[in-house]
Amino acid sequence: PRILIIENSIDVTGALKSITKSAHDLKPYFDFQFIIPSKSRGKSLIEKGGFNVVYELPMKEISRRLTSFVLYFPYLLINSIRLKQIVRRNEISIIHVNDLYNLLPVVLRLTGNKTPYVCHIRFLPDRFPPWLFNFWLRLHLRYASKIVTVSQGVLTMLPAHPKFILIHNELPIEEK
Repeated sequence: PRILIIENSIDVTGALKSITKSAHDLKPYFDFQFIIPSKSRGKSLIEKGGFNVVYELPMKEISRRLTSFVLYFPYLLINSIRLKQIVRRNEISIIHVNDLYNLLPVVLRLTGNKTPYVCHIRFLPDRFPPWLFNFWLRLHLRYASKIVTVSQGVLTMLPAHPKFILIHNELPIEEK
């Protein structure tokens, strides 16, 4: 099976290290490909892990600046069209979005694509305003196949739901 990991960090972060390590450990069983932001400093880490297929998209993150809100949605739409092409062309079996606030797979599902996806929550919900976190969470609860939390602390701060699963960093490869 071919798994597409969408990582939106522009730098080498703990989340990127964790997902790259997990993908490396599972490499004998799955074909991993990555999507990262253009000019991400994480590309070298991914390539050092032995992953040759890395797509770069001009992702924009939401911040407190007004321009980030203005640019976010057009980039989200453009990148979702590119994502749809990548998924179709590469026969992707499942998408793994490495952070809750990345809405690319949500928009992909809204356009009719049926490729299942898994979403990671790697931060405590109180890191963002409640209205924003809850908006992201509701979207992923509706469209994601599973939502992975990395700690019991995160899991206890979320509403009870059968889509939540706890998998600590790093992935224990002996666990099924």
